[in-house]
Amino acid sequence: MDNRYDFYKEQYYFELNRKNDLTNSLAIPVGFLTALLTGYAYFLLNLQFLDKWYFITTFVVLIIVSIYYGGKAVFHLFHAFRGLDYGYVPEPKKIYLYEQDYSNYVITHGLSSDKIDESFFNNLKKSLVVTTNKNRENNNFRSKRILKANIYSIYAILFLFLSTIPFIINKNIHDNRSMNSTKTTTYEGR
Repeated sequence: MDNRYDFYKEQYYFELNRKNDLTNSLAIPVGFLTALLTGYAYFLLNLQFLDKWYFITTFVVLIIVSIYYGGKAVFHLFHAFRGLDYGYVPEPKKIYLYEQDYSNYVITHGLSSDKIDESFFNNLKKSLVVTTNKNRENNNFRSKRILKANIYSIYAILFLFLSTIPFIINKNIHDNRSMNSTKTTTYEGR
């Protein structure tokens, strides 16, 4: 066995660990999207406070842009979650049976026993290289999608935050009018 086998084995485990890290990093965009949905729900429940056309127009445009970016984030998150086929080395039982079959072949044909180890590790290295390459491609794909989901989630939150400006201004105007009409009614009633 040579040092190259150890290198391939380390790369294989590195990509499997990277897969787990990417899966764990999906919590960030999911959290962003949860915050977005909470914000959308709040605004939906309080739409009655919007009564000035220029505030309504500004608010609606900003919310639509936020929803657009939120939709793009969901799209990329969905594709990061979708079932990618990861490669794994053969099961130990299959490797053992292959080794036994090859050993019998070598003994039957009178070949050198060094040939058994060399062939076994060459096939195992080949399996590590093929599966590691596949896993790396999948991980690169997922990391790009997660990055895009994070970026679009941030844009969506930014536009949601900007939409609070016309909403709050209009709500304050509405609240002041409500307070003034309540005070007028109270004074006239005395």
